[in-house]
Amino acid sequence: MNYFNYHDDVISERIYGRKVKCDVDLTIVIPTYKRSEYLRKTIESIINQKPPTNLSYQVVIVSNDPSFNPELLKLEMPESIFSIYRNTKNIGMAGNMNRCACLASGKYIAYLHDDDILLDTYLITIEDLILSGTLDNIDCLIPNRYNYYDIGKKDRRYGKEAFVLANLKIVLKYICSIGIKKQIIQRVTMEDCANTWFNCFYAPTCGTVFKRQSLMSSEGFPEKYPYAFDFVFFIKFSSNHNVVLYDKYLSVYRLTVSASNRPEVQADFYCGEMFLLESAIKNNNLFAQKYQNEIKRFSKCHKSKEAQKIISEKIEVKNFKYLIFMIKRTINLMRKNTLRIKPTPKKYYKLL
Repeated sequence: MNYFNYHDDVISERIYGRKVKCDVDLTIVIPTYKRSEYLRKTIESIINQKPPTNLSYQVVIVSNDPSFNPELLKLEMPESIFSIYRNTKNIGMAGNMNRCACLASGKYIAYLHDDDILLDTYLITIEDLILSGTLDNIDCLIPNRYNYYDIGKKDRRYGKEAFVLANLKIVLKYICSIGIKKQIIQRVTMEDCANTWFNCFYAPTCGTVFKRQSLMSSEGFPEKYPYAFDFVFFIKFSSNHNVVLYDKYLSVYRLTVSASNRPEVQADFYCGEMFLLESAIKNNNLFAQKYQNEIKRFSKCHKSKEAQKIISEKIEVKNFKYLIFMIKRTINLMRKNTLRIKPTPKKYYKLL
């Protein structure tokens, strides 16, 4: 299945800026849908970048709203850099992620969601990685990102409880990783996700960089999973491509307005996690094979109550074995450099 061609019948009409250049180093793509207020901030974070010296780049914004009007942004954007496209039909989140890739022409493609922010050092950092040849043998580079929590709300996913838990995990990670050398660039695979039962890839946003040739040679973001498409994509992509984590904070990821808080989205994430479980078992991952029922219970009980109602699967486990699973999972996770949960420093709040 080639998902890049899945919506060939839908036209993306250019409504702002010049035609996409074919000779740029980097194309930043922003899929968007009816979030002009946040999109404005996202664009501002690009406009306010420290200017790169030798990096040529372009920004392509693709709206899934057929009635989108760029005047709603109330921003002055240089037309030589910014191009805005509008799909004549809503093709879904995965469809628009694929369409962004098709409209990009840079040697590298960087994804940025319409509610996330790039720090002003992003472009000069990527410039250095490209010009130094660091990215030559890397198919996808995922920089670190700060998580923005709403500490005024009591919510275990994005509020005060999540903020406190994130700081606790930082302390635990420090203790568990004593004696382990920190890697600036670290390969990450499906096995890392399975052994820690954690999405080590995170979402393809906040400046995640793909080598265009590698991305377009894949099948694209699978529309079979309307919300967990990115997670499932990475599981497949990492099996035959070099995906790395880059231990430098270059962006801010908003948790407060993320679609992942909706119950139907979390239920789809559960389906994505079961895809990972099946894939890990097929690849003879011992952790997944031994604790598959415990993994299912963990995945279900860490979703919202509304999402759990959608997930009909009944899972029975022995409490003692579940405890052992949790201990092993926590130790594996904390000792890996894949856990990159860090609250946003207050000095960046003004960007939001």
